[in-house]
This record gives sequence, C-alpha cells and structure tokens, in this order.
Amino acid sequence: MKAKSFVDSNFFIFIMAFFLGWCVYSLKLVSIIKLLGELDFSFYPVLMLIQGASLFVSMKIMIRVSEKNDKIFYLIALLAGFAVVYFTSNFTLNSWAQGRYGWAYSCAVFMLSTFIILAIDITTRMIVTSQLSLLENPNSSAHACFALEIGVIFGAVATLTISRFVDPNDWLTPVLMIVPFCIGLYCLLILTRKKSAANESPQSEKIEHALELHKQNLKSNIGRFLPLMVAIVAIALICKQLQGFAVFVGLKQWQASSQQPIAEIFSTLAIIQNTLVLLFLIPSFFSQKKSTQWTHGFRFYFLIQTASMFFISVFSFAATLIGTGILRKIIQRAFLNQLFNLLLASIPKGIRFIIKSRSQKYGQSIAYASLALLSYLAINDYIAFQAVWFITGLIALSGVAVLYFLVRRLNAFHYENIKEFSSCPFNVYEAISSCYALSNKDATQYASRLSPLFEQEKIPFILKKSLLHAIGEMRNENSINFLCDSFYRYPREDVQLQILIALNNFKHKEIDPFFLNVLKNTMYSDTQRGELKSSFCEVIAKRLPQETIKMTQDIIDSNPEDIRITGNAIDVLGSIATRLNSKEICQYLAKFLAPEYPRRIRINTIKHLYHQAQYRQQIDEIILSVHNSTILEDRCGAAYLYGVLGIKQHLNYIEALNKETNNRNATVLLSLLRLDQEYVIREIIDLIDEATTQEAMVYINQIYRLEDARLRYKIYFAMIEYYPQHTNAVLNLMRQSQKNFDEDRLIIIEEAQRKGIQISEDLIYPAS
Repeated sequence: MKAKSFVDSNFFIFIMAFFLGWCVYSLKLVSIIKLLGELDFSFYPVLMLIQGASLFVSMKIMIRVSEKNDKIFYLIALLAGFAVVYFTSNFTLNSWAQGRYGWAYSCAVFMLSTFIILAIDITTRMIVTSQLSLLENPNSSAHACFALEIGVIFGAVATLTISRFVDPNDWLTPVLMIVPFCIGLYCLLILTRKKSAANESPQSEKIEHALELHKQNLKSNIGRFLPLMVAIVAIALICKQLQGFAVFVGLKQWQASSQQPIAEIFSTLAIIQNTLVLLFLIPSFFSQKKSTQWTHGFRFYFLIQTASMFFISVFSFAATLIGTGILRKIIQRAFLNQLFNLLLASIPKGIRFIIKSRSQKYGQSIAYASLALLSYLAINDYIAFQAVWFITGLIALSGVAVLYFLVRRLNAFHYENIKEFSSCPFNVYEAISSCYALSNKDATQYASRLSPLFEQEKIPFILKKSLLHAIGEMRNENSINFLCDSFYRYPREDVQLQILIALNNFKHKEIDPFFLNVLKNTMYSDTQRGELKSSFCEVIAKRLPQETIKMTQDIIDSNPEDIRITGNAIDVLGSIATRLNSKEICQYLAKFLAPEYPRRIRINTIKHLYHQAQYRQQIDEIILSVHNSTILEDRCGAAYLYGVLGIKQHLNYIEALNKETNNRNATVLLSLLRLDQEYVIREIIDLIDEATTQEAMVYINQIYRLEDARLRYKIYFAMIEYYPQHTNAVLNLMRQSQKNFDEDRLIIIEEAQRKGIQISEDLIYPAS
C-alpha cells in the first residue's frame, strides 16, 4: 500500500482552509471599510438591492461554472481577491482611484469583494468535499471548518499588528495583506489530485423502467415543496441579513463614539466573535453523536432569533446590536448550517438539487429586497431602526408556522415513499433515506403505520433496521410493546441491536427490566463474543450502569467454572470501568489476573486494566509469560494484546510470529494492521481469496471487529483493486453475516462502481 503524500493528506486541506479563512476575512474587511469608511450610509439600501439582483442572475452561472472546473474557477476568484486587496491596501493606488472615481469606485470594490467572497465560499465547499477523506476521518469536514475559523482570527490579529507597526503609506502594507492569497494560490496550484470519472454498472431494463417511473413521480412533487422551501430560506436569510444590518448600525455607533479606525474596530470584533464561535463549536467538531431531530433545531433557531430581535428593538445600543449579531453567528455556525444540510437531505434525492438551487435563488432575492426596503426606510427616517428590528422578529416568528407546514408535507411524502417500496423494490435506498427523514418527533403519528411495514417479509433487513431507527426517533410510547416483542421474533443480532437503540430513546422505567433480561441472556448465550452482542451490553450499560454492574458481578460469581460467560462479563465490566473511570470496578477485575484463571479470562482483564498504573507490573509479567509460551495459541494471544493495546515495541515479535504461521493467522495479521503495518493488507486479502466460504465468513467477521473504520475500508479497497472478481462474493458474505455491514457494503458498492466493476442487481438492491 502506498503511503499518502503530504499533498494528498487531509492536513494539507486544513492548511489550505486556514489561509482561505484569512482571505475571506481580508475581503470582508475591504467591503466594511468601503461601506462605513468611504461611502455614505444612504448607499446601503441601493447596494443591497443591486447585490440581490446580481446574485439572482449570476448564482446559477457561478455554480454551474464551478461544477465544471472548480479549480479554474477558484483560481480566478483568488486572483481577483488578490488584486482587490492589493489595490485597496496600496495607499497610492487607492487614493488615486478614490480621487478619480469617488463613490463609484468604492461601490464597485464593495460589490466585487462580496462576489469574490461568495465565489470562494462556493468553491471551498466543493473542493473540501471532493478532497477530504470522510472515510479516514468522519469529522474532517468539521476540522476544515475549524481551520477556516482559525484563519479568520489569525487574519484579524495580523491586520491589527500591521496597522500598529507598519505605516499605511508604506509599500510593505499591501505586500503583507496579500500573503494569504499568495499561499492560497500556491496550495491550489500544487493540489494535483485528479478526479476519477464515475462508472456505473449497467442496469436491466426492468430496473431502469422502474426507476424512471419513480423519477417522474418525484418531479411531479416539486410544487409541493418549493414554495415552502423558498419561504424557509427567505425567512432565515432575512433574519441573517437584517441582523447583519443591525451589526453595521452598531459598528457605526461604535466608530462615532470611539473615533477608532474602522479596520481596528472590525478586526477586534472578528477576534472576539470568531473566538466565541470556536469555543461553542469545538465540542460539535469532535463529537461522533449524530441526530436527525432537525425540526426542533429550526424551531429553536427561529424563536431565539425572534427573542434577540425583539430585545434590540427595546435596547438598541451599539453593544446589544453587535452582541446579538455575534449570538446569531454562533447559532448559525454551531447548528443552523448542519440543520440546513439535514433539511436538504430530507428532500427527495431526485428533486433535491432543483429544490435547493431554486429556493436559494428566490430566497436570496427576497431577503435582499427586504433588506433594501427596510434599511432604506430606516436610514431615511421613514421608520425607526427599532421598528426594523421588531419587524424582523415577527418575520422570524413566522418561520415557526412555515416550518410546521413544510414538515407535515415532507413527513406525508416520505411515508408514502416507504410504502411505494412494495411497488418499486429496486428503490430500497430511497426508502431508507425516507426512514431517516421521518426520524423526528414531529412524525410520531406515523410510528404505528411503520410497524406493519416492518413485519412484511419482502422488506430487506437493511430497510427493517432503518424503520426501527425511525420508530425509535419518533418516540411514540405506543411503539414500546411492538419493539420489545420484535426483539424476540427477529433473532438477527444487527436487528436486535437496532431495537435496543430504538428503545433507549424512551425514558420509561418499565423498559428497564426488559433491558436487564436481555443483558442476562446475552452474557449466557454470547459464547462467540460477537461484536454486536458486546454492543448490546454497551447500550444497556449506558442506560443502567449500576444495575449492569451488579448483575454482571452476580453472573460471574454464579458461574466460576464457565470461561466463556466469565470472559463476556469481564468485557462488559471493563467497558463500564473505562467509561466511568471506576477504581472500584478495576479493583474487582484485578483478581482475574491471578494465574489460576484461564488465558481467555486473563487476556480480557488485561485489555481493560493495562493502562491502570497500579496493575502494570503484574500485567507485564502475565504478558511476558504468554509471550514466551511454547503454545502457539498463547503467543497469538500475546500478539492480539499488543495490537489491541497499541504496544509497538514488540512489532518484531509479531512479524516473526506472522512468518512462523506462514502469513495465515488472521489474528496476527490484524494485530499488525492495528499497529499501522499496512503492508499486511495484501496478505489479509490473499488469505480471504484462498479461503473456503466458511473460513472467509470468519475472516470477514474478524475484520468487522476492527474498531478503526479506516482500516476496514483500506482492506475493502485493496480487495477491489487486487481481486475485483471476488467483489460480489464478499458483498454476499457480508449480507449473510449477522454483523451490521450495511455501511461497509455501501462503501464497497460505490467504490466498485467507480472502478467500473459490475455489481449483481440483487446486491445493489438487496432482498430480505
């Protein structure tokens, strides 16, 4: 396996995002200086009206051009930004243009800066999306956003530093101001990764006909969603633009009272604002938790926006105007952007782009027109500024009503779309998407209607699990008995796990005995230590930690001779001890390090106590004894521990053991892979290639137990590269396994189709 070059790494993209954040800040500073420092405030409504009209005409063109060649479009945007910032920060050139063209020059620079910011924003999203590996780092997009925010802060600090120590008339000022553009251009020019053309596997006429009918049906629904989507986008953007106008008013008041240069004021504000944004965003950037409850988030946003606008309509001071603007920015970056993504994801895929582009186009125009009208009335004293803030609050409040009607229509559509699966069984992934779109409390009345669909035999398990997810997120109390009954009627581990996760959304105490009964049965029956059965225990332990601890200890004490049951119970207790950082549980587990206990029990205990300093010496002695054992199984156990615990100093030992087993022991190979020895990936897939069907199933399940998803995906991609003829067989094994391979299978199918490998129709559109 080839190592990634620096240019191909996510870190390179983060560096690029950092300097692009700096570029965007510099352009915003230019536009603010022109608007508040050189133009009369009466120009503001006209500029906003022109900007709205221009965006209405050019938005679609900009998106289309950037989609055809994002790098060239990005190059033009950066070069234009380079020219604008250099020209405006060069005292001689800026003074000459100001003297010759006056207000027309300032208006042109303001408009051009705004367009360049928009162009950079559009293409940044496209390049980041195409270049970042979400498989290797699921939070990489959030990390890129984090880098961009840091870039804004750094740009503001750099501007303050330059203004303090460098004379504005000096030739060095424009040179320093264009530094981020130069580095951004350099990063773009060396970003040489080529996009691979996607190849889709040919489909049968039957499938094509069914999908074409479905596509036509979707297009007939555009009129159901477009008006309400335009209204939602327009209301959100009106709130954003008029809150921004409030900040402009606050900045003008601040400038008048402090007599500070506008560049210093804006830079100080940017540092404060973006630092606060980062403090609020850091937890969400690195969180793995996912939620589909987007409707409540939107409702919360509109109510907060209403309250803040009503507040400044009463207390209209510079500090409150700017402060509520910072609050809006925090809310937007903390969750509003993600809510919009979830809202768009709930739009049917076949019409999503049309709905998105048209709602943004018309919503943007309505927002700018509203901004131009209200700002004109306020600036020319037809109405008070406080009245503008009050009207904005009313508009935000209307967003709650519009959201209600939009959600009702979306939920009704998605329920019908799931039902339609019976007549269009090739469209299972659309049905799955609809399940996730229905996964919110506002769809709770559909829970009872989804239950009969779950019972249908022709519904594949991948869709059954999505239905369970939706039912759980709806949190309809009437679904509890259905979920509990279904647990015992469907013995597949992946389905049962999804039922437990769904039930965990309910806080009812009557569910607790059911969970404890499942826990007890799991530890007695889970003799193979399957990954999903361990997940059963994790779900239950998070809900009922103390009850789980007591039951687990009772099971251990009641079954001292049963190695498998005791081993399972130790795994459960160890996981709880790690999560709760419980010294008491660790002390209880420590007794299982004693030599009278079998190897499996001691190894399970070591996994959870290795990083506890007080047990390290005893554990090292046990590992050494297993390490030096003459029994091959013991030594493989030592290799397993080294891999799981990340102990790289024994790498030579594991490699020697791998040679001793002729590269045929999956436990040893996967331990090497856990220790970043990617060369063994080829040996792993060779092992699978030479295995019988039964052996291959065992190896596939062992791969599933790799905690790091990146390692699994690298194995899958290597399979596709070296053994493309076995792709369908591997997919079939994953489908037969009771492990939750749904996401892994989708990854393989997408990569295989991109490589032009034909995938069997029954694997793409799975049957039950």
